[in-house]
Amino acid sequence: MKITALEVDGYGVWSGLKLDDLSDGVNVLFGPNEAGKTTLMQFVRSILYGFSPDRRRYLPPLGGGRAGGSVYLAGPNGRFQVSRHENPRGPQGSELLELTGAD
Repeated sequence: MKITALEVDGYGVWSGLKLDDLSDGVNVLFGPNEAGKTTLMQFVRSILYGFSPDRRRYLPPLGGGRAGGSVYLAGPNGRFQVSRHENPRGPQGSELLELTGAD
C-alpha cells in the first residue's frame, strides 16, 4: 500500500491541510523547527492505528477544525480512504473510524 494523499481536518498545528498527488517514490517534508513535521507524522500514525494516549496530546487542534482527517491509500486491490475523527458525542477518548473504497 502507498499513501497517495492526506487530508488533515484538524490535528495539532494543522487545520484544513490537503496534500494531494504524493509521489510514488520518496516524499520529503522539510521545514524549520516547530513547523509541524513530527505532527504530520503523528497524524498519519493516528489515522492508521488510532489516537493513542501519546498522540492525543495533538488534540484538540490548535487552529480549530474537527479533530482528525483522512489518509488515502492505493494498492494492488484498489484505492481506499481511511478516516478517523474524535467522537465528541461518545465517551471520552472514543473515535469514529471509517474505511471506504475511493475510486
